Amino acid sequence: MDTPDDFHLLRQIERVEVPPYLLSRIEAKIQSGRREYFPRTWAIAASVAFLLLLGFNTFVILSQVNGPKGEAAGVEQMAEAMHLRASNQLYHE
Repeated sequence: MDTPDDFHLLRQIERVEVPPYLLSRIEAKIQSGRREYFPRTWAIAASVAFLLLLGFNTFVILSQVNGPKGEAAGVEQMAEAMHLRASNQLYHE
């Protein structure tokens, strides 16, 4: 790689015209320090929705496991509902 040729190519690039007041707009934006942030009410609403969903899922899972047939039967029912295999067999023989 020849460095002088590279610099020669870079020198052929022409300057572009800058829109008026571009620098002042950039400086004003930096000085204002205004930050875009997630509204607090949205964060609270999202966290409440997440907690409600987590609570509902916990209730459903516990009601399935602690069913009338006992804990082991509940786990088996849940595994069947999710189409999971309860055996440790890897291949269908």
